[in-house]
Amino acid sequence: MEHDRDLKLGWVDTRDGFAALEPEWDPLVKISAPTVFLTHSWLSNWLSLLGEGRILRVLTAHAGDRLVAALPLVSRTTRARVRLWEFMGSGLLTPNHLDMIALPDYRDAALRGFAGMLLDSRALWDVLDLNKLPADSATASKLATLFSAAGFPTSSEVSAVCPCAVLPDSYEVFLAGLTRRSRRRVRRGSTEMQVEHPETRFSVVCDEKERAETLAALVRLHQARWEGRGYAGSFADPHVVEFHEATTRYALREGSLRFFRITEGDQVIAATLCYQVGDVLQGYSTGFDSDWGQYAPGVLLLAYSIEQAIAEGATLYDGLEGEEFYKTVWCRTNRENVRLQIFNRSAGGILARTQKSTASWFIAVSRRVVPAKARVAILKTVSRSSAVRPRELKHPESLADE
Repeated sequence: MEHDRDLKLGWVDTRDGFAALEPEWDPLVKISAPTVFLTHSWLSNWLSLLGEGRILRVLTAHAGDRLVAALPLVSRTTRARVRLWEFMGSGLLTPNHLDMIALPDYRDAALRGFAGMLLDSRALWDVLDLNKLPADSATASKLATLFSAAGFPTSSEVSAVCPCAVLPDSYEVFLAGLTRRSRRRVRRGSTEMQVEHPETRFSVVCDEKERAETLAALVRLHQARWEGRGYAGSFADPHVVEFHEATTRYALREGSLRFFRITEGDQVIAATLCYQVGDVLQGYSTGFDSDWGQYAPGVLLLAYSIEQAIAEGATLYDGLEGEEFYKTVWCRTNRENVRLQIFNRSAGGILARTQKSTASWFIAVSRRVVPAKARVAILKTVSRSSAVRPRELKHPESLADE
């Protein structure tokens, strides 16, 4: 409470204005929400390459001239003319742990201030759709409480489960915590690979040439695997590939890129793209040559990346969204993300709330009456049809014009 009167609240709705926040932005991320999905470079590249039709709605709080908190939002309007305000970076990149960034001493005061700003601007939005909020963050619960008290319907549900592993001081201690089968699989796979292919090498990308060739290999290997299963794959949209080109290039220069790979001579046979933010290593994407599948190269790279993270002093490995079996073996805890939706009493808000109820009913019924094979076929079709950027968006006016 003591900081309420000290804060100067404001909006940033231009790219130049957001660019000006860069020097102070990432230090707040590392302190309060260590995830690559909130870093300034990630959000800037997303806005430039994948944020078509979005308008910046970044809420800021300053104490004097110092940025102490920010809530990175954008707005868009759907085909149904529903005006959504959502997190920057939402969509194709499958982000996790999106949240307000803030200095701890200013967090509560800034959150109350931001809630007041959103209430005051309720004529401009129909739905506040805040997806992938950490369930253990106070942001979701406090915003839900504040808006419910003001008479706004809210909805909160788990939208992602992110397996994580708490990292000890020693890799051997970490391995000892796994099952005997998992330890044997890593050691046997690594030994067999080295014996049968003595030119194989585990390494971390350290220069621009390696970064470019490893990213190209990751895209190729990842797409081959998932397209072979009938899905679109994470890199189906060329704009997504362009995004990762820009983001990994910057992260290599800045020092947060952790791009692990297995090579045989000049050939990349497996690659895992990770980022280190603060003391957290986040594993984003993996691809491997199916011809090497008998050695479980994806698991071997996971082990190698965790070993390297421990050596660097990381305290947490974040496997991000997905409940693949290998994650459940290596990651013994889960971190949930929630989707908080706040519905305005406007026509668009009422429509969105009705659509949500209808969709929930349809999904529940389909799970009971549609055979599992048919549901998988539908999922594959949806995956392929949604693999490129939607063209449904219009360009709303900026706040300066409203």
